[in-house]
Amino acid sequence: MKKFLIWATGIFAAVLLLVFGMMFFTFNKIDTNTVTDEELRTSVSEDQIQSDAMSAFSQLTEDEQKAYIRVVKELENKSDVFYLEGNTVTNDQLERIWKAVTQDHPEFFWIDTYEYTYRPDTGEVDKITIRYNMDTDDIESAQARVDAWKTAALSGITDDMSSYEVARYLHDYIIDNTGYDTNAPNNQTILSVADGASVCAGYARAYQYLLNEAGIFATTAQGTTVLNQSHAWNLVKIDDEYGWIDPTWDDPNYTDGTFGTRDYTYFGISTTDLNKTHTLDTSLTTYPDFAEPSWNYYVKEGLDFDLDQSGAFAKITQAIEDKAAAGEKTLTLRVASSDQVDSLLNQLSYDSVSSSYNMTYVRNDYYPVILFMF
Repeated sequence: MKKFLIWATGIFAAVLLLVFGMMFFTFNKIDTNTVTDEELRTSVSEDQIQSDAMSAFSQLTEDEQKAYIRVVKELENKSDVFYLEGNTVTNDQLERIWKAVTQDHPEFFWIDTYEYTYRPDTGEVDKITIRYNMDTDDIESAQARVDAWKTAALSGITDDMSSYEVARYLHDYIIDNTGYDTNAPNNQTILSVADGASVCAGYARAYQYLLNEAGIFATTAQGTTVLNQSHAWNLVKIDDEYGWIDPTWDDPNYTDGTFGTRDYTYFGISTTDLNKTHTLDTSLTTYPDFAEPSWNYYVKEGLDFDLDQSGAFAKITQAIEDKAAAGEKTLTLRVASSDQVDSLLNQLSYDSVSSSYNMTYVRNDYYPVILFMF
C-alpha cells in the first residue's frame, strides 16, 4: 500500500509538472507576442512615423498603440489570421487602430479589410482575419512594380537638395507621371500611381509614401471639398513646420488640363487657407490651426507679392520677362488679396509687357493666385 501511494503520488506530481509546464509554455508564447510597455517606448523612439505628433498612431491610447504595433507586424508578415492575446482591445478600438494603421502605412497597398471575433463576456476582440485585395503571386508582381517606381522617383534626389526641394521634386514627379483617371485600377492605393493613373487617394498616399521614404514626415488627410466630393490630401512637415499640400488639385490633369501647367496653389498652405476649399475629417485626428509655413511655394520661390509695397509691380513684370527669356510659357504668382488681383490685371492691361508677350491669364476663385501664359 505504501509503495502504491508513493507511485500514485509520483504520477500526480508528474501530471502537475506537465500541466504547469504547458501553462508556462503557453504564457511564454503569449508574452512573446504581446507588445510590452518597454517595446512600445522603443518602437516610438525608433520609428519616424510613430514618434511624430501628427501621425495617426499618436492619436491612440497606449493600449491601442500596442495593438497597432501587433497589427503592423502581422501585416508585414502577410498573416491571414492572428490573435490579440495580451493586447486585447474592443471592436470600437480595433476600428480606430485599423484606420490609424492604414493612414500611417500606405505601403500596405494589398490589404482590403478585416473581420474579427470577440469574447461575449468582455467584448474584447479575440481573433482577426485579414482580407487581401489580391493573391500572393499578384502581391509579389505588384510589389515589384511599386519598388521599381519608388527607385525611379527617389533617384532624382541628390544630397545637396533641401527638404523643401525634395518635397517639391516629389510633388512634381507624381503630377508629371500620373494621369487622373477615376477608372484606374487600384486607385485608392500607391499601386495605381506606380502604374501611372489614379485619383486623389492614390496621389496622396503615393506622395506620403515617397516623402516618408525620403525621410520627410507626411500623412494623408481625408475629408470633403467645396465640390461636395470626398477627397484626400497631405499634411507635411518640413524644417519642423507643418503645412498642407494637395498634389491632386495641383495637377493640371485634374483641373481639366489647363495648358498642361503644373500648379502650386496647394503647396504649403495654412489651415485657414485649406478651409476655404477643404473640410477635414477629424474623427481620428484633431488638427491644430497650422499657420502658413515658411516653405510655402510662393514664399520660397520669391513669387509672393504685395502691391502695397513699393516696387512690387516692377518685380512682377521683371519676373514675367525673366520667364519668357528662359523660354518658359507660364508663370504662377500670388498677391496679397483678391482686390490686388483686380488691381494687378488692370495695371498689366496698360503695360507694354502684356502686349509684348501676348499674355493671357487664369485666376483662382478662392485664392489670390494668377497663372499667366505667354
